[in-house]
Amino acid sequence: YFETGWDGWLDGGVDAFRNTRAAYSYEGMGSIRIRDNTNNSVMTTEQSYDLSSYNNVEVDFYFYPRGMEIDEDFWLQFYDGSSWITVASWVRGVDFNNNNFYNGTVVINSADYDFNANNLFRFRCDASENNDRIYIDQVIITANSLSVSGGTTLASAPKTEHQGIPKFIDANTKRSIDLGWGFLVYPNPAQ
Repeated sequence: YFETGWDGWLDGGVDAFRNTRAAYSYEGMGSIRIRDNTNNSVMTTEQSYDLSSYNNVEVDFYFYPRGMEIDEDFWLQFYDGSSWITVASWVRGVDFNNNNFYNGTVVINSADYDFNANNLFRFRCDASENNDRIYIDQVIITANSLSVSGGTTLASAPKTEHQGIPKFIDANTKRSIDLGWGFLVYPNPAQ
């Protein structure tokens, strides 16, 4: 979730950056910003994964686009042990618009791609300048042995008051109290 660092992802260089502003993070304060269209505008899994015994892998993530121009895009790519393959792409004006949160899910099947001991994943921006940004958050990669059809889904994911730092309303003063990171249990009393 990128709250304390890169969480198993590699910094692609000058056009990749760990953001700590909640406005661009689906939950909490951390996300990874990729921008522009250079070889540096990537975030790549730090280690290779042995997917040889699985039938599919699902990549689920949230993103926030900012400054992307019409027809600019970003990709999810899969390394099959010898080359990078674009498995999904999202285009501004077709799949998403700026200044909204989205949830993307991509299912990659072993029948379509070479699952082996050296598989990697990366997100790559393909925009025209540094002000074209994609903020990626809450990436979950799940490999499983079930037979599931491949594909891509994308849905708007409005940020609600329940993401980020929990708040509590004091019943006496009606003031919001910042609880920091933790859990808010209700109703009170709770079992």
